[in-house]
Amino acid sequence: MASPEELTSPPPEEPGVPCAGAAAPRELNRLEVLAGLRASVWEASTSTIWGALTTGTFLTGYALWLGAGSAALGLITAIPIFAGLVQVVASFLGDRLPARKRFVNTLSIIGRSLFLPILLLPLLFSPHGALVPFLLLFTLAYILLHATVPAWTSWMSDLVPPDHRGRYFGRRNMIAGVVSMVISLPAAWFLDYSTRRHHWEAYGFGTLFGIAVLAGIGSFIAIRRQPEPPRKAAPESGNRGVASAIRYYRAPFADRNFRRLIVFNTVFGLGQFFAAPFFTVYSLKNLGLGYSTLQVLATIGGIASLGSMPLWGYLADKF
Repeated sequence: MASPEELTSPPPEEPGVPCAGAAAPRELNRLEVLAGLRASVWEASTSTIWGALTTGTFLTGYALWLGAGSAALGLITAIPIFAGLVQVVASFLGDRLPARKRFVNTLSIIGRSLFLPILLLPLLFSPHGALVPFLLLFTLAYILLHATVPAWTSWMSDLVPPDHRGRYFGRRNMIAGVVSMVISLPAAWFLDYSTRRHHWEAYGFGTLFGIAVLAGIGSFIAIRRQPEPPRKAAPESGNRGVASAIRYYRAPFADRNFRRLIVFNTVFGLGQFFAAPFFTVYSLKNLGLGYSTLQVLATIGGIASLGSMPLWGYLADKF
C-alpha cells in the first residue's frame, strides 16, 4: 500500500528538508539516515492501521450497508487500480521536483483525511443516498495517494543503503504486517458487535474510519521526521515539452525484461482481480461468515507472509 505527508514548511534546521526556495536537500550523515529509517518504520505502522481499517472486508461491508450492488462493488475494487494510472503522469512531474518530501506529504495527508467526510456521509444522507458521494470521495482519495508513489519510491531508494534494501523492507513489512493483524481482529470483533447485535452500522463504521484518520495523522507526524537525501539521479530539467515526455516514457520500454514484467503483471492482475471484488460479498452474504471469521482467515494468511519476509529480504539482497 501502499504510503507519507507534510502540509507546512519545516524549519530550516531540520536535516535533509529544504527551506522555502532551497534548490535541493543536503547530504545526510549516517545518524540522520538511521533516524530516517526508524521514522519510516513508524510511518509504515501508522499508515498500515489506516489501510487495515479502510480496505478489504471493512470497506466492502460499508459499501454493502450503503446499498452497493455488484456494479458498485466492482467499481470499488477497480478504482484503486485505475487510480494507479495517475502514477504515469506523477512520475514525470516528480522527476522534475528538486525535493520530493513536501509533494508526497501534502497529497498523502489529504488523501487519507478524505475518510473523515466519508464517515460523516450517513449523517448527511440516507445510506442509499450516500453511495455516489462515497464513490467520488473514495476515487479522489486514491488518486491523491497513488500520485505520491513514484516520488516516495524514489525518496526511499535514495534513503535506504542499496545493499540493505531487501532486509530493511522485509523487516519494515513484517512490522507493518504484525500491526495490521493486531488492529484488524479487534476491529472485526467490534464491527460484528455493533452491526450484527445492535445494528449500529453508522456508529461501527464511523468509529473504524475515525481511528483510520487519526492513524493517517500519525503517519503524517512520523514522515515529517524522515529526512530527504539529495537525489542520486539529478532532477530532469531543460525541455519540458512533448518531445521530452516522449523520450521519458519510451526509455523503460527499451529494456526487454521491463516489457516482460509489464506483460506478467497484466496477466497476473487480470486473473487475480476478476473475482476479487466478490469474495468478501460471497463470504458475508452466501456463507454467512462474520467480520471476525474473515479477519481470522486473513490473519492466517498474514502469519504465513510475515514468517517468510526475512527470508525474501535476505534473498533479494543476496541475488
